[in-house]
Amino acid sequence: MNVAGWYADPTNQLQLRYWDGATWTDEVRPLPAPNGNPLSSAVKSLEPETTTPDQSTSSRALFGWAILVGGLMTAGGTLLAWLTATSGLISVSRDAFQLGANESLTADGPIILVLGLATMAFGVASITNSELPGFLRKYAMVFSLAAAIVLGLEYGSLHNWVKQVGGTYSTASIGTGYWVCCIGALVAMFAGATVLHNPA
Repeated sequence: MNVAGWYADPTNQLQLRYWDGATWTDEVRPLPAPNGNPLSSAVKSLEPETTTPDQSTSSRALFGWAILVGGLMTAGGTLLAWLTATSGLISVSRDAFQLGANESLTADGPIILVLGLATMAFGVASITNSELPGFLRKYAMVFSLAAAIVLGLEYGSLHNWVKQVGGTYSTASIGTGYWVCCIGALVAMFAGATVLHNPA
């Protein structure tokens, strides 16, 4: 604002204050009545546009729902098939908890499940507009990023298993549960990043 003149007072919205081109002066006058006076419309046009609390709250809630759904997909995907092998009429599937030798428990399933549930909790906090400290606001993104890293590391072993089992008389594939977890982690991570960079 380089032009000297009367502008909306930054300390009191009900009056005008004179700007001398460099600084605000002590001269003030009441805001004129909105009766078609060009000065009142000029003042209105100089007011900064801000989002209302309702807009920012609904935006945060929308991304909170995305975090919640992403966390639900991440956690729920652990219960779906991560590996599927078919030979003739026989089909065998393993979920994230059965990836060890002889379908023994591995750490991947519980880790992804806990990270998905924790992500869901931060989604609920965003939906309900619970005030979280700044260092906690980033945890939805951190938990979903950690889940994505674990899923990325697991992909190699899943792919090797598919190559070993698949052959002339059988087919093997990475199951839908793995992909549901991946998509959920990515959705929650991007929504969490949005909430982190645009706090309400």
